[in-house]
Amino acid sequence: MTRLPDTHRPVEVLTMNRSMISLFLALSTTGMGCASSDPVSIGDNARKTGESLSDYGADWDGYVEAWQAGSGSDHVHVSLDENGQGYLEVGDAAAPEPPTDPDSEYLTGEDAASARLVEGFRYTVVDASVEARRIRLSVNNLEHYATWCELQTPILNTEVPDGVEYSCAPVQAGGGGIRDGKCYVGDPDDPQTRAEISCVRAEHCLIHPVCACTADGCTASGEATRILDAALSIDADELDGTIVVNGDHSVHLLRE
Repeated sequence: MTRLPDTHRPVEVLTMNRSMISLFLALSTTGMGCASSDPVSIGDNARKTGESLSDYGADWDGYVEAWQAGSGSDHVHVSLDENGQGYLEVGDAAAPEPPTDPDSEYLTGEDAASARLVEGFRYTVVDASVEARRIRLSVNNLEHYATWCELQTPILNTEVPDGVEYSCAPVQAGGGGIRDGKCYVGDPDDPQTRAEISCVRAEHCLIHPVCACTADGCTASGEATRILDAALSIDADELDGTIVVNGDHSVHLLRE
């Protein structure tokens, strides 16, 4: 085997050293970038862990599984500020027009005794809280009757001492009923004791009461009940959990 002259070896070593120097400079530049004192932004949502109520402050838009509103929509929208205040709305229909007549039919077809949410109505979020990195919201599902109840005149019930003190229709010991298509309190067959009222007020004030009254006025009755329980995704852009609309259903929401 022919041996290379020794004069070639320095050239080879020099070439290797130049390569090593280039590699060293590249690594040094990268290292300097990592050691920079400037903060590296990795997105606002990276700081949202789901442990704080403020992490959920946003407009959330999504759908409810295996459920539809009257219009056929499965849409649900939740709007929250950093303190957990806001509203919840289901469906895509327009909000119902506020009532103007205390004896007029309001929200035709809505069963006052049910827990159904009215499509298009914005329900005020109550008692928003975070537990185990899950947000939990409550609403009063009779809140949509507030404007109708506010049109009513509170009536002091003196004939039923164990009953509600004030209501939006007179309460009599004889109860009430329907005769010839008209609604009465008292015995509907006794013209001397019966008092005619609108069948709307009989329904919403006596049969399925939706108003809570005091001497100063009436508003919607009912209590806030938990309706939404959902967890924040790792990237803080999604909420997945359950919602109560005519039973429990899965709900999926995206941060807008």
